[in-house]
Amino acid sequence: MEVYYRKVGWIKQDIVEQFVNNCTICAVQKPSFYPLAAKPIIARNFLSHVQMDLIDLSFDVDGKYKYICHVRDHFTRFSWARALTSKRAIKVAAYLFELFHFLGSSPTILQSDNGKEFCAGVIKKLIEMWPTVKIINGRPQHLQSQGLVEHTNGILQQKLGKW
Repeated sequence: MEVYYRKVGWIKQDIVEQFVNNCTICAVQKPSFYPLAAKPIIARNFLSHVQMDLIDLSFDVDGKYKYICHVRDHFTRFSWARALTSKRAIKVAAYLFELFHFLGSSPTILQSDNGKEFCAGVIKKLIEMWPTVKIINGRPQHLQSQGLVEHTNGILQQKLGKW
């Protein structure tokens, strides 16, 4: 253990550290560090950037439906949701195909935060259907990458009474 010599006498290092950590003058003079802001998602038109997420309802199953596929457009902030019986890639890809076929075009960017094995299956199916779609995988439930859809997931669950 290191010991410091001051005009007063010998002072142990842990006492000095404790004093500095609790000192208000030192806290004011200490530079503050702010984390860098996340790069904002800029959508220029309808279906230019779409986020999707699967809400797991396995704790409160409603008949045969265990999942809700939630899709949200960044430009209009409009949401679409559908109950699904499973989260298999073919079921999710079929719903997305039906949704975007109904809307008239495929999205430019489709962002999802689901696992890589799930995304790999969905990506294969979607690339067969729409070769021009750019698919982005985000971190699961990360508010800076999926904040818009994660916030709306909570609202959707509250409105459905599945919280």
